[in-house]
Amino acid sequence: VYFKAGTPEKALPLFDEVIQRRKAKLAADPSVAGPLAESLFYQARCLIRLERWTEAEAAARESLALHERATPDDRGRFVTMCLVGECLVGQQKYADAEPLLTEGYDGLKMRERQLRADDLRAAMERLVQLCDAWGKPEEAAKWRQKREEAGGGRQER
Repeated sequence: VYFKAGTPEKALPLFDEVIQRRKAKLAADPSVAGPLAESLFYQARCLIRLERWTEAEAAARESLALHERATPDDRGRFVTMCLVGECLVGQQKYADAEPLLTEGYDGLKMRERQLRADDLRAAMERLVQLCDAWGKPEEAAKWRQKREEAGGGRQER
């Protein structure tokens, strides 16, 4: 609720508490991996809103590692891969971000029928942002066109 209300700084301590509790239970109960990955994902989103890119990357990478072990073919893995890429763009690590963003997009595209409406558009928006920031206007235009053809302009992440 705090995140959606535009106050991610209020959400962070709550995510920290939930994450610590879930981590404590993980060894005894592997079914906690999915909810832990989700909590880390949303913690990363809060940190991105606050432009705390390095911390966001750490949370997103931890979430991605859980997805890769527990649900490697699930859409959540590819959405999280795009989130890690976004963190890297925020840190101006464009060459590191590109393969994560493109693989994330490709994985989502292959699962298009299983996605929420904005998953694929958000992945394309992150690729637009990468190309714009990296000084690749032709590539950015290509991704903008794909995003428009998919039925959406700039989307909230």
